[in-house]
Amino acid sequence: MVAGTLIVGLVADQALRSGAVGVGAAVTFVAAALALVFAGGISRTEPRVLAAGAAVFGAWLAVRASPWLLWPDAAASLVLLGLSASIAADGSLVRLGIAESAGRAIHAVLHGLAGAVFIAGPMMRTRMRVPVAAPIARGVLIATPIAVVLAILLGTADPVFASFFSVNIDFGKLALDVVFVLVGSLIAAGLLRLASAAPVGPIDGPVWRLGAIEGLVVLTVLDVIFAAFAVAQALAAAGAAGDTLRGAGITYADYARSGFFQLL
Repeated sequence: MVAGTLIVGLVADQALRSGAVGVGAAVTFVAAALALVFAGGISRTEPRVLAAGAAVFGAWLAVRASPWLLWPDAAASLVLLGLSASIAADGSLVRLGIAESAGRAIHAVLHGLAGAVFIAGPMMRTRMRVPVAAPIARGVLIATPIAVVLAILLGTADPVFASFFSVNIDFGKLALDVVFVLVGSLIAAGLLRLASAAPVGPIDGPVWRLGAIEGLVVLTVLDVIFAAFAVAQALAAAGAAGDTLRGAGITYADYARSGFFQLL
């Protein structure tokens, strides 16, 4: 889990520091999906499919440039990752109602914010299992001032040796990289904590429910609207709506190239 969160953080740093949505962002979402499935230990088919869907939507970020497509792709990938982690242990989208969706959303936010604590646990347990860790840490603390003094003395005696330590580091950029790595790692840790958390039980919605008649009325209204829209498209394709287009100040070329966002 620690390795998975760190990998996601490092890839996220490359994506965020570029200042543009592209291959780095796509790889970040794919890495997050892989970490969720393998490091999170997801064994159920449905959450695995959702994680794969998140990777697919994330991959589109590398081949699309329009903001109208980039941000919906990114949002879809994030939502699918959250759903995959939320139903990792129990639950299904088929039985997911409005009340349970709200409960799972709150559950996901709370566990997502506690991702750092979740990852710190296994790191602390690993430290306790390695007896040599404490002596190594004490040795490093003792050796550091000695090494600094010797390096300064030898550097003043030999300019070639001093050049070994002449490293040009942009501390502002380094600090920004650390922040980006932390952001990506904490998001991945939150997803892993959510996948490992106790599942949310079924949450019953209100007793009063809409019935089949209400649903049929809504579908009928929608069918009528879409049928009228299809008739309008047929009239325009046949050239029977030329006067209407000219009256609206729209050429046929403009008409053919408009409306895609509204349809989406």
